[in-house]
Amino acid sequence: MKENEVVHKLKRIRDELNRAMLLLPLYERAEKEDEMNHSFNRLCSLLFRDRLYPEIWDEGVLLQLERLFQSIPPNKSRWGEHLQRIGERTRLVKKVNDFFFSIINKDSSVDEILRCLSLLAHIPETVASVLKSTQQLSQIRRANEPSHKKIESFLNYLTHDLALDLGEKEEGIRAVLAWLEGRESSEGPNALLVHDGYGIGAVVPLQIQLQDGNGAIKCLVPGCEHFEKAIARAKEALIAVNLIRQTRDVTFSLNLTEARYLGDSIALAEVHAF
Repeated sequence: MKENEVVHKLKRIRDELNRAMLLLPLYERAEKEDEMNHSFNRLCSLLFRDRLYPEIWDEGVLLQLERLFQSIPPNKSRWGEHLQRIGERTRLVKKVNDFFFSIINKDSSVDEILRCLSLLAHIPETVASVLKSTQQLSQIRRANEPSHKKIESFLNYLTHDLALDLGEKEEGIRAVLAWLEGRESSEGPNALLVHDGYGIGAVVPLQIQLQDGNGAIKCLVPGCEHFEKAIARAKEALIAVNLIRQTRDVTFSLNLTEARYLGDSIALAEVHAF
């Protein structure tokens, strides 16, 4: 499968998974069962038949899959081996992200970093001693760089300067780092959609286009009126501080939405997108 095809299908997985998670609270109340089953089957086809799950290093996606499969278990006799591998991937990515967070979190001690790292690789006492005595970690944390750059610098310090062998987990660690780099370099604003009455939320990407016109606001995806009101509030706030002109038309689109969801929190994402 070509790289651009993999990227396209991974986006389809994220979109389908978002749709399924929005439908899940309704499905659990015996509502929209047919719609949920169709969404679930499309998702499983992408994951299992197209064998795309080995390409997933996004903890959010993996945790959503875990939650979905707890409510609607796929056929274990057919997909059992794949489900086991997805579970193993989820546990690995969680450990790697805990380790990454300990690196960039200034409140995390060297002992905490070593604890997280010990879940991924064997740490010789000499490496632990050097880490506790050097200022290298502090220098990396103070650097004016994105998080993935700081993590990469610390990993290179461990593996090159201290000759730490990350063993069989190194490939996974580097893959999660590559995913983080891609997210930090390309991720746009998201809107938080919260279901009124079910206590379930979903993060959905938001796309914005501004152009000269008469100040109209248009949504390309039908949704709750709360969306348009929130967009108008965000626009007026930016007009008030002279960041955009009154005559600018706003066209916006969520990747997906559902009429039962309230979108007041879209206003903050909209300001970011503007």
